[in-house]
Amino acid sequence: MNTKRISRRGVLAASASVIGTAGMVDTTRPTKAEGTGSKTINHLVIFGGSPKAVIEYEFSVSGRLRKSGSGDGAPILDRFVTIDGEDRISNRGQHASGAIAGGGDAYRFTGRITRFRVSLSAKRQNEVDIYLNGRRVRPDELGDAPAANTPIEFLDCNTARVKGSFRGVEMNTSFWDETGLGTNVLFPGPISGTTVLHPAAAHDPYPFAIDSVSLDTRKLEYPGQPSKFTADNPYAGPWCRKAKGHRSRTGNESGGKGKRESNEKSGKQSARIEFLGCEKAVVTGKFERVTINSSWYDSSGIATSYSEIGPVSGRTRIDRSNVGDVGESGFVVVNITAYESGSGKATISKRNPNTKACDRKLKQEATTTETETATTETTTETETQTKRGTTRRETTNPTTARQRETAGEASTSRESSTPVESTPSDSPDAPDTGSGTVDGSGTAGGSGTASGGGTSGGNDTE
Repeated sequence: MNTKRISRRGVLAASASVIGTAGMVDTTRPTKAEGTGSKTINHLVIFGGSPKAVIEYEFSVSGRLRKSGSGDGAPILDRFVTIDGEDRISNRGQHASGAIAGGGDAYRFTGRITRFRVSLSAKRQNEVDIYLNGRRVRPDELGDAPAANTPIEFLDCNTARVKGSFRGVEMNTSFWDETGLGTNVLFPGPISGTTVLHPAAAHDPYPFAIDSVSLDTRKLEYPGQPSKFTADNPYAGPWCRKAKGHRSRTGNESGGKGKRESNEKSGKQSARIEFLGCEKAVVTGKFERVTINSSWYDSSGIATSYSEIGPVSGRTRIDRSNVGDVGESGFVVVNITAYESGSGKATISKRNPNTKACDRKLKQEATTTETETATTETTTETETQTKRGTTRRETTNPTTARQRETAGEASTSRESSTPVESTPSDSPDAPDTGSGTVDGSGTAGGSGTASGGGTSGGNDTE
């Protein structure tokens, strides 16, 4: 977090004139974008927080967005709307993220808001003011799947409350472990009455967030299945990885009647996937099958492979013994998905958070190996040519000696009446001893090139 920015906004927050009605303009409707035909420009303004209570946010739009220095009809003066370096626009102008600590951020965009998240809870939502086209809105009113007007109420990062009876319940969650970000799909139904969803047992001891909840009167059996109600959690985001200890709040709350029961199936509580670098991972749990997506390097670049193992139980190690193609320079375990017995839906799926870095390392090592092999071949050819040249020079001397002997004999025979003509020796050169094979264990660095023929197995890249 930029301390200078927080401090500056803190000073602004201390002024009573930060939020007021001066200069307020009625922009409850989007404005026509100049030179864009029928496209309209929407205005989103976010302000609030304090130096001691920094609020983070992120949102995505279906069109394009850009920063604005204007309050655009929200009750905040333009001079208190700031454009800061840590407020980022990404995904080709469709995603924005930032933080406020007493001042405000403003954006203009085309299309609609497809997702909105803020680092608060339902109890603290009044600490932030959100204005869309001059009208104040709540976090749960924004996005393609708003929680407003559904039986689903999100209380914070990792807790939701549902009212009603439903056979099908699907929860999409995120969690943060030692290797990075992972995702889960849980099916805790059926439920009845007032139910608090807080799937701590499925993620313990790691922090987690409920990204979305889907409900239906029929059973939900696979991720993304159409349902009667679906809502995104407006309070879930990357800040949830900082969430403090879990609370044991999972279970039914039916007016205090009955005993609290876990909403997670016992088979899914221990499910876990851990990546141990580029080439190794561990799958924990009992599954009918486990699918593995991997990448490796061949002469044309990065290649991909798919393999499947199972059934498995307990802790199953994923490495070069069961991952399929590994390549001469190693491989990368990219994604692992596990399925319970008799189920077509994924129980748990996780992508290696270091895939890009591992692919870069793999390509570098493959390029190094190719370079070393080319260097070895060039050296071999040079040595071969040198040996051939030396051999020819060695066979020149005997030939010259024979010529001299022959010349001497010819000189002696001149005493006879028939002259003897000197003839050069036509003996062939000695055999070429430069076979092109380099004796040794390959070049330095362990490229595995041996005696000019093929390569050994690929390096084990962690």
